[in-house]
Amino acid sequence: MTRTVTFSSLLLLFLASSLDAADGSQLYAECAKCHGTRGEKTEFSRAIGGWSRGEIKQALKEYRAGKRNLRGQGSIMRQRIAAFSDAQIDAVAAYVSSLK
Repeated sequence: MTRTVTFSSLLLLFLASSLDAADGSQLYAECAKCHGTRGEKTEFSRAIGGWSRGEIKQALKEYRAGKRNLRGQGSIMRQRIAAFSDAQIDAVAAYVSSLK
């Protein structure tokens, strides 16, 4: 019984982390319009692919709070992520930090 419970717990953890990455990629689809599919530098933004998860989370939370305004993009970013929960921000950060 213990082995089954342990295996089930590990499976749930694995599925939760997979769903986190999947959710992040789905949420990022809208972001890709300006940031590119791989987080590359575009005419609208600097490269963000490969930033650490923590850097991305901090930046997104600062935009959401209205405390960040790089290149005058603060109001645009705030509108885009105003309704994002902390969990959604974390999912996007996990996804973007995996981009190279």
